[in-house]
Amino acid sequence: MTEVKRPERLPSEILNDGLWLQGAMARNALRLSVRPDSADAVAWCMVGACEAAHHGETPKDFYCAVEEAALTWDELILGLNMFNSVADALKHWNDYPSRTKDEVIEALREAEERYYGSSS
Repeated sequence: MTEVKRPERLPSEILNDGLWLQGAMARNALRLSVRPDSADAVAWCMVGACEAAHHGETPKDFYCAVEEAALTWDELILGLNMFNSVADALKHWNDYPSRTKDEVIEALREAEERYYGSSS
């Protein structure tokens, strides 16, 4: 089994320390869209935080772990987007109007535990 390298900062940590947003992958302090891994980014969506943590190279298996965790919250939203890529389906899940930052962080933490294992 291949060892999975943990990023310096996990996606949940990025969102916990920064601002969470909907409708864009990442924004700077002027609220302009920027690349998620940009040094100017101050706010991220779920997928943007994944991209920032993995420097634009988020492993597909990690996205699958995030999708599995998100399913425990909301199967319908992901089901409606089943023909999209996993990242696109997760963007829709993140952008659902009643979604909260806490739900996104909890889903990411669950995925991180599954994918990277215990932090201890």
